[in-house]
Amino acid sequence: MPRLPGSLTCLSWKQRGLGLSKWLMEVVVTHPDLQGFRRWVLATKDAHDLYRRFGFHELKRPERWMERPDPNMHESPDYWKETSVGLRKTSAGF
Repeated sequence: MPRLPGSLTCLSWKQRGLGLSKWLMEVVVTHPDLQGFRRWVLATKDAHDLYRRFGFHELKRPERWMERPDPNMHESPDYWKETSVGLRKTSAGF
């Protein structure tokens, strides 16, 4: 399963408005070696409108998706919320 690492796809705030994100998405979704996949999945905090322009939409069945956080991660992503049945912070850091 091909993966484009996030460290390669993060753009600086100083680069906003230059069209680099649109250009990068165009290059990725049209690359010949990346055609024919059944599904593309990505995560974004605030670029939903950008990705919608390239055919992405919210998960049809989000209840089928899970994630396993790295126990060595020093911070918790902002979308992890403590709930009565959900993820709780432990001494292991997740």
